[in-house]
Order: sequence, then structure tokens, then C-alpha cells
Amino acid sequence: MTKRRLDPNAYLRQRAERVERIASALAAALETAAPDEALYTDVMIDAFERARQIVEQHRQAIAQQQVADREARAAAWRADRGLLTPAEYMVKYELSKAQFAVAAHIGFLRSYPHPADMYSHGAQMSKWDRAYEDRPLTPDELRAVADGVLLTANQAAAYLDITRAEFDKLKKKRGLQAAEYRRGNAAYPYALYRLADVDRLQDTPPT
Repeated sequence: MTKRRLDPNAYLRQRAERVERIASALAAALETAAPDEALYTDVMIDAFERARQIVEQHRQAIAQQQVADREARAAAWRADRGLLTPAEYMVKYELSKAQFAVAAHIGFLRSYPHPADMYSHGAQMSKWDRAYEDRPLTPDELRAVADGVLLTANQAAAYLDITRAEFDKLKKKRGLQAAEYRRGNAAYPYALYRLADVDRLQDTPPT
């Protein structure tokens, strides 16, 4: 079987053809609209750059409008079915992103894919691109979610609305143990704490 030889000059020829096609179209337009101005190089350079900017702005405006139309159709589709986006669900039921992610992963919430014409990121939708049933998690589900969410010390301090130093002091006083350790990019492994255990810090009386 004979291998097909690549033409090293193919790209250059294609580029030259594109340039010639665009130049011919511009020349035709200039002969009609501004034949005298076409002879001034400095004016034409600025005019071509401005024209390029205008084309880019038009394309961006069209793309933004397409996104807005698609989101409007998706919102109407969800409203008709009583469904929520992840962001809407988290706000309505006061869940953190980590809590919602665990609930969605476990499958506590029934989810639905948007129709194809309302979705622009390909066939594989992540949990953040789906629509979810509008119902609160049960107490048992919330406990399971809390057991599944792991927080770093800084995240736990922020969750409790205290400083990192206050959290370190509180965890020592209350005997909070890390659920696991991860190394990541640090020289030493860092601790992760279960959200359920961090929650209990607020209820455990000091010893």
C-alpha cells in the first residue's frame, strides 16, 4: 500500500487563496463605498482593524443571545416540571456545594437531563448540568450527607464561622478526630474532618 505523501505547501496555498478571496471582497466593497480612502494605507489599516472588531462583537452578541435563548427554554422546561437547577436547589434548601454533591452522588435526589437543544456541552452531562426534583432531604438523608462530606481545617473553621486558631483550639478541647489524611501536594498529609463531626462541635459541651 502506497503511503500518501503530505504536501508541505498545501497550507500556504490554502492561506493564499483565503487571503485573495477576502481581499477581492474587500476591494469590491471599497470601490463602491470609499474608493478614494482605499488609497490611504494608514486609514485602511485602522479601518480593517475596526472592521475586525465589529465582526468579533457581532459574533459575541449572537453567541450570547443563543446562550440566553437556550437558558430561557431550559428554565421554562424546568418550571413546567417543577424542577430545580443545582444552584436553585442549594439556595432553597440551604445546602453547601459539597453537601449537594454528596446527595447527588448517592442518588438521594432524582435528576433529569435537559433536552439536547437546551444543553451545549456535549452528550455527557455532569450532575451540575442536570435538573433535580424539588423536595427537601429527609433527616436520615441529611445525616448520611453529613457523614459523606469531608472538610479541611480551614473549611471547617469557615463553616463554623470562627478563625482557624479558634477551630484548632476547639477541636483539641472537644477531642475531634480527623476522618482521614491526604497528602496532596504538601510535604505532610493534611487532615479532613466529617461535616457531621464538625456540626457536633457546636453542640458538645466543653470538658
